[in-house]
Amino acid sequence: MLLSTLLFIGGIYFGWRVAFPRTFDYFLGLAGPVSAGVKVTPTVMMDAYIDFAMKMLLGFGLVFELPLLLLFLSIAGIVNYLQLITYGRYFILASFVISAVLTPPDMISMFTMAIPMCALYGASIGLVYLFGKAPTEEQKQAFRDARKKKRAAA
Repeated sequence: MLLSTLLFIGGIYFGWRVAFPRTFDYFLGLAGPVSAGVKVTPTVMMDAYIDFAMKMLLGFGLVFELPLLLLFLSIAGIVNYLQLITYGRYFILASFVISAVLTPPDMISMFTMAIPMCALYGASIGLVYLFGKAPTEEQKQAFRDARKKKRAAA
């Protein structure tokens, strides 16, 4: 429970200190001079600001729970570190899709969420290796065979 709370608060803190300022500056930077002598000044309504901040910070808090989720799945015997390594490239794609859904429609906030997700996935592989259930010999052999087949095809 404590680890889950720490990860969630860490995600909110990361979102507040890193992602939120960059994203908000980007949106405010969209307002600029329209033509000679005409300038657009953005007006931020408080309810829209709070709604935007809450959705973004909640998304970052949930994303930072990924290591704990994968560790529990490994302890339950659903995944192991070999499967996480095998499906790593699919997770990278999924992380960019998830970040595109959870963040505003700009590339800065999407990358600011997707890159830590990929780093957390890598940390999760290490946690699952150390604390999760070990793969069976059949799973290890299937992993080795798949790598040999992949190297031979390249």
